[in-house]
This record gives sequence, C-alpha cells and structure tokens, in this order.
Amino acid sequence: MDADALIARCDDLGVTLSPLPSGMLRVRCNGEISESLRSALRDNKAEVLAILAAMEWLKPRLAEPQRIADLISEWCGGTRVLGRDGVERWEGGRDGTNSHDIDALLAARWQLNVYAYWADDCSWWEMPEEWEQ
Repeated sequence: MDADALIARCDDLGVTLSPLPSGMLRVRCNGEISESLRSALRDNKAEVLAILAAMEWLKPRLAEPQRIADLISEWCGGTRVLGRDGVERWEGGRDGTNSHDIDALLAARWQLNVYAYWADDCSWWEMPEEWEQ
C-alpha cells in the first residue's frame, strides 16, 4: 500500500495522523491499530509525513481558489515576480529544489478532495464547500 492509500485507509478507520516537529508521526485512534497497519505506517513514514506536510501547507492557501501553476511553483521553491502586465506570478521552482516533492502536493490535493477547473484561460484548484468555514 502506498502512502496516499495508507492515509486514506487511516482516515476510513478513524485513525488521525499528524506530523510532529521532531520528524515523528503521531498516530491517534479510539481502539487498537493492527500490526499490519502499524508496519505499513513505519515502512512509509517519510512519504506519509511529506503528504501530511503538503496537506497542512495547501489547505490554508485554498481559502480562495488558486491557480494550479502558482501553487506548484510556490511549493517547489519558485519566486514571486511582477509580470509585464503588472500581475504578480510565481516563476521557477523545480521539483525538489527545496526538498518538496510535487508528488506529495498532488497526493495532498486528492486527500483534501480539492477539485480542478478551467477558467480565465488557466487551471484552478478549489476546496470543496464542506472545508470552507
């Protein structure tokens, strides 16, 4: 089971996962965690932590719809520049330049049920209404 599926499985079981500043993974649940789940979490800890970090980073940024390209560029280490049209945009940022992997961001998008749409000649991500409060 990959990290993305593992996080979804934990969510289905009511298991709460959260990263700790020390690089540890906090696992909370009302009952016992099976040894197979515990082992899978141990084996995929780095990937699970990366996705959880991406989820924490992405969620507040989607209080309003955001351009996908800007989010990816910012996540991957780009810089904000002023375009010739006077609009600020993110440019640069290559996968891994700041130790953030684009796969973690895309997995976070699916975990948060973020949906994509096309408008104003670009692609956007938006949080589902149940998250907006």
